[in-house]
Amino acid sequence: MGDGKAVVCLSYAATWMGKLFGGKRFFFELYYALPIFQVYKRPKTRYNYNILVELGGNYMQVAQKKAYTNHDTGLLGILAVLFMIIDHTGVIFFPNQTAWRILGRIALPLFAWGIAIGATHTRSMARYALRLLIMLFISQPFYNGALNHTWAKLNIFAVLLLGLIGIWGLKEKKEWMTIGALIIAELVPMDYGLRGVLCVLLLWALQDNPLALAVCFGAYCVVWGAGGRIIWDTPLFQVRIQTAALLALPLILLPSAKRTKTPKWLMYAMYPGHLAVLWLLKTYL
Repeated sequence: MGDGKAVVCLSYAATWMGKLFGGKRFFFELYYALPIFQVYKRPKTRYNYNILVELGGNYMQVAQKKAYTNHDTGLLGILAVLFMIIDHTGVIFFPNQTAWRILGRIALPLFAWGIAIGATHTRSMARYALRLLIMLFISQPFYNGALNHTWAKLNIFAVLLLGLIGIWGLKEKKEWMTIGALIIAELVPMDYGLRGVLCVLLLWALQDNPLALAVCFGAYCVVWGAGGRIIWDTPLFQVRIQTAALLALPLILLPSAKRTKTPKWLMYAMYPGHLAVLWLLKTYL
């Protein structure tokens, strides 16, 4: 069979499967999965563009790309900070009340999602990584004082930085950067560790496919929660505390028409800032 006929057959098969499994969007994903369809390079922009693919001498419109997930990182950043404060308040002042920790599980996926979207749109990965590195060192003394840690265990900015470096390596096809980031996350003690870095990479890789994101992130949270504290025990199943990170999924998936503007450095400063306040309260109350 000639190349032209093979392409036509594949196009018909993909179109039929698209009707069966979700229309144009399935074909759109298949187009990127099969090199034979990649007649044109994938555009960098993520909003409202049409892709034309030459199949057997004919042109057909594959899909109109839209924002299928929530890219309002300003709003999600505010919510992430709120849930983080709830979590740390519970750790320090209400260690026996699980509800604080359950709500706190929402924070990391929202921060990880912010890194995933930020890495997609940033003009300079190097400057982005530098900001996270600076905040890592600024925050560590407050992290130590408020939560009784030492420099032997790094704060959440280490995970976010390594997640960004992992994405950077994948985008630039420098896999050694991604592998190095994962190795460091496994060997160096830090808040959330390797699983936190993998969460960042997972959200970035699936940000354009809500169904795959929901399924894979859900499964990941279940696996992540294995071995953790049980928060709900039934005769049929058990729910562990880290599985509560699934509560962040609706916030990530539901698109927002608005873009909440927040000062960039204010959002960064909220991490060491709230730890400083909690440290003072813990010390003098």
